[in-house]
Amino acid sequence: LSHPLGPDVEDAKDLLEEILEANREYVKLE
Repeated sequence: LSHPLGPDVEDAKDLLEEILEANREYVKLE
């Protein structure tokens, strides 16, 4: 059985990881 929120949760995690990575890159530029 898949998690009720399944794909949406995975998409949210992927998006969060992308945001965190972009933020780290931004901090490096500061």
